Amino acid sequence: MLPKATFHFSKDFFWGASYPLYLTPHQIVNNNWENWVNISPLQTTIQKPLGTGWKEDFEKGKSLGLNTILLTIDWSLVQPLQNQWNEYIVETYRKMVINLQEKKIQPIIILQHFSEPIWFFEQGGWNNKVAITYYLEYVKKMVSALKEHCSYWITFFEPNQYILNAHLYKKYPPGSGSISSAGKVYKNIRMAHNEAYKIIHQIQLESNVTLSPNFQNYFPARHRNLLDKLISSVFNSFYNHLFSFNNNQKNIFSKISPLKNNKPLFDFMLASFYGDQEIKASFNKPMQTLNLQTAKGLKKLLTWALSFKKPVYILSSNLNPHDATYLLTCLHTIWKTANINPHMRGFLYHSLVDGFEWDKYFDLPTGLFNKNTSQSQHPKRITNDVYKNILQNNSISYELVKTTNPHLINKLFP
Repeated sequence: MLPKATFHFSKDFFWGASYPLYLTPHQIVNNNWENWVNISPLQTTIQKPLGTGWKEDFEKGKSLGLNTILLTIDWSLVQPLQNQWNEYIVETYRKMVINLQEKKIQPIIILQHFSEPIWFFEQGGWNNKVAITYYLEYVKKMVSALKEHCSYWITFFEPNQYILNAHLYKKYPPGSGSISSAGKVYKNIRMAHNEAYKIIHQIQLESNVTLSPNFQNYFPARHRNLLDKLISSVFNSFYNHLFSFNNNQKNIFSKISPLKNNKPLFDFMLASFYGDQEIKASFNKPMQTLNLQTAKGLKKLLTWALSFKKPVYILSSNLNPHDATYLLTCLHTIWKTANINPHMRGFLYHSLVDGFEWDKYFDLPTGLFNKNTSQSQHPKRITNDVYKNILQNNSISYELVKTTNPHLINKLFP
């Protein structure tokens, strides 16, 4: 008979969720995405783009048992013109983090996640070295405004994904398709991060600052196929270590645009992982990449992230809201890791509610809540119930797995 065990997490474990940058198409205003996705915004939405729906959403997060929310600041709203700050928006963000603080939810602030003001974008964006100066002015503004209410800051979220999709794969704006352009962007973002790190610590001595990479586990579809194996190996090395936290890590961009100091400064590690990528290559056909909701690569990510001996937090998403297999598998892996390594500190679910998913638009059901067009109801999903049970008990129980995902019993409770 199988033991009815319970996997307990530490009392100070971070249980969180990310909050989408954009919840509706009409919030995508005055930035690099507006023309890219061909949206005609409503004037009433432009005047108050953040609205008040976040209050209800944060309350829903509290009801789940969240103690952490990953909140992205929209630079294009904060600074709509180069020489103009929108103080109403700045104050709204301040109210948002105060609201979280009052709910005893720790805000982790993302200062840049793929979205840029249109004036910044039209000047060349991160291709232009002056972008560093513009970005640092924005960082000073927001950190000074919010420093009394939060101390966790992410300068750039998933910059490796941004560089590849915006400058090589043409999935994100500007879609340059240029290796040279990607190299310039890589160098400027690396420099901007380290300068921002120093500035944030000057403004707030007790701050925790990092740059957050996305991690992909590429593996060959055919294990005996040399081309599949070669390309998987190259992708793993190139993509996952594009923003390496090691001094000696080299890549093609570091050769195109060399930096004197190639090591990002950071106080903690928050990395995103959404599953494994199966590679099937051919000399005469386009390469096939299949995204699998499996957690094989999570062990690789944790081994790498924990090697720096700093607090580690993982962000992931269960893309099928009606089956919590992936979520439970990830959390079981994280639980085992946390038992032997105290630096494993938290997990964040992407996301609290459905939102804009870049090249996937609004088509992915990533949220714990399905925020419908009226924004008045949040139909629950199975992942919602499973995550809520884990958070409120601070553990994964045999009864929970047996009830929701009985096929995992033999795997999680051997």
